[in-house]
Amino acid sequence: MQGGSSTTNPGDFAQDFFLSSKLDNKNISFSQRDSNNGSNFIFLNINASDYFIMNFFNSNKSIDEFLQHANSGTVEMKTTFIFYSNEPSLLKHVRDKIMARILILLRLENDTTEKLYDLKNAFFFADSGVPDYFMNILNSKGWNSKQRYISSSSTGDNAANPFRVSRLDGEYEWSVWPCSDSATSTSCASGVLVDGGKICTISPNTNKDTFVLVHLDSSCDMEKLIQDGMQQGVQGIIFVQELGKDVIELNEDNTNVSEVSIILSMISYFDGKKIGSNLIPSSSINISFMEPRVNPGKYFGIDSFGKLSMIGWEKFPVLMTLGWSSWKLNNDYHQYLKLHEIPSFSFSLFDNEPSGGSWSSDSGAAKNITMPSLPLSLNMLEIEFALSCIDTYDFNCGIWDRVISINICVHSSENKFCNLEISRYITAFRRGEGKWVTDITHLLPIFYAAQGKHCTFTIAGTPEIWYITASLRLSHVTADEAGGSVYETRKMLSNFIPIQTIPLFNGQYTFDNEYNNRSSINFVLPSSRIINSSDSDKTSDSITSNETFKILLSSVITGHGSDENGCGEFCSTTHHFYFNDSRGNTYEMVENFSLPTTHPQFGCANHGYQNGIAMTDRVNSGGDVALPNEHGTWTLGRNGWCNGQRVAPYKALLPSQFNFKGNKISVSYKGLYNGKTPNPKQSPGYMIVQSYVTIYKAKN
Repeated sequence: MQGGSSTTNPGDFAQDFFLSSKLDNKNISFSQRDSNNGSNFIFLNINASDYFIMNFFNSNKSIDEFLQHANSGTVEMKTTFIFYSNEPSLLKHVRDKIMARILILLRLENDTTEKLYDLKNAFFFADSGVPDYFMNILNSKGWNSKQRYISSSSTGDNAANPFRVSRLDGEYEWSVWPCSDSATSTSCASGVLVDGGKICTISPNTNKDTFVLVHLDSSCDMEKLIQDGMQQGVQGIIFVQELGKDVIELNEDNTNVSEVSIILSMISYFDGKKIGSNLIPSSSINISFMEPRVNPGKYFGIDSFGKLSMIGWEKFPVLMTLGWSSWKLNNDYHQYLKLHEIPSFSFSLFDNEPSGGSWSSDSGAAKNITMPSLPLSLNMLEIEFALSCIDTYDFNCGIWDRVISINICVHSSENKFCNLEISRYITAFRRGEGKWVTDITHLLPIFYAAQGKHCTFTIAGTPEIWYITASLRLSHVTADEAGGSVYETRKMLSNFIPIQTIPLFNGQYTFDNEYNNRSSINFVLPSSRIINSSDSDKTSDSITSNETFKILLSSVITGHGSDENGCGEFCSTTHHFYFNDSRGNTYEMVENFSLPTTHPQFGCANHGYQNGIAMTDRVNSGGDVALPNEHGTWTLGRNGWCNGQRVAPYKALLPSQFNFKGNKISVSYKGLYNGKTPNPKQSPGYMIVQSYVTIYKAKN
């Protein structure tokens, strides 16, 4: 059943295994000797006492979302979810519930038996035991999970009956967080716990600044209970699960309360009875919300290359925690295939170079190279970028979401290409891997102009150390191969070649009432020769037509910081580029950063790769997935970006009805909040802007 190396670090090759299931009368196996054709595995250990994991299966909503989205989409999904429990009756209960929901969903959707077969095939219920190797992984340092608890004081009247019970956290940005976790220390709330009195009640006589234990039943109005608690000034409410019913995840959807100013938590019915036995009328207990304690891990993955993979932090008690990781594992392999299917010419920029450890602008990685000659037969330029941290284990990676961008400077008196950003990424919260491929064909003229010249590529420093691997890739793509939404613009340009890239508005700008006070930029359409940006202010005598040239706008804009409106990070903004020709015609292009309105809590989890389908018009466009299950607010929709993700360039072609004759064109730019120039009253945020115009000329 086992073989290979005994190490259990992320990135190590997994050991071979063979598993049987009496429940479904089938077997599965894995061997490093055999090609797995992109298959991957996610293993989950189900324990009835794991209050968090049981919520994966308690809610039909959790199961249904997982069934509909975890293993579907345009990328072929080859994930097998291995569910295991050392309690056979519990595993059967989970299996029966999942299979029942599959039948219900297929009946509602009037779907085919083929989909039913595919769904059933994605699950494996290992009721005949698993290799010790699996459990050794979960018990190894670094794979552990961190369970959150409430404990009683060890002193006072109830010292003889101390307790420690597990809890389910409320969502970020909704209720008050019981423990403030920073990069250096954790501070947790404590106070006096009293009983709410009757079931589903907070007594009007409850003292302020106390925690109240509230027992739930089917008649409870969660909204009223929370509103009563806030009105009475309690420090928090600890809800006790109704006997035999699902635990309610405390969030806006389930309580119908949009803003909460107190601490909320949920515990099991039996833990509530345990605490309640110590609370006779008029008595109280001193309690503390404890810093997370290390428990054995809950899950791990084996990726499409046969290597052990971390699944991330179990922030939400929903089964899509595994589904998001399925997207990631399959998308990684899909990207790998894409890179190796297309013959290319490539050269390295950075090879596991450290960048970070200081805010100093000169502390990041830098690479000096002489730009090689680029084969003119290759018409697509991509940048392949990989990010890793100082350790293979997630929790030892850098905290917070940092902007990492690659910049180029061409050292030549003939060019003004310097300190120009060619790609931008956002680091993840304590997750140490990320790989992205970004199409930057619109920047090809910069690299053509740099051929044979000395160039410097730089990455600005960040407080944490990250390791950067990056390379430039040139490939040939035909019009047919350029099909699909990801390359829609490229398909329209299949009979044109990029001959000039002109930098427009670039830099970091404070998002306040002075934001739009900037001059327009003028440029002219070139003749048939390739020219440099330094020629952009020269006039031309040539008469051009819309059939001869196309103009592509590209921009990468992200909002950061926070004023009273949440701008720039957590607000919706629009970015307007106005093109004016010499005859007074104006055309407006708008990049719209509308944050998700239906469920902003999961804006970045589902937005750019919604339901496994590439959504190129969304925040993190381009068909990649965000790095899931980070140790922070990775799911939240941002203003033009998602942490643990690349920032894909916005690209738009000037329409054919725009008048190119006369050559001279001016472009201006404005950023708006609620349709107006921003005017914050305090702490204005900022926008990081990089924008270009690329001129394409028809092929001869």
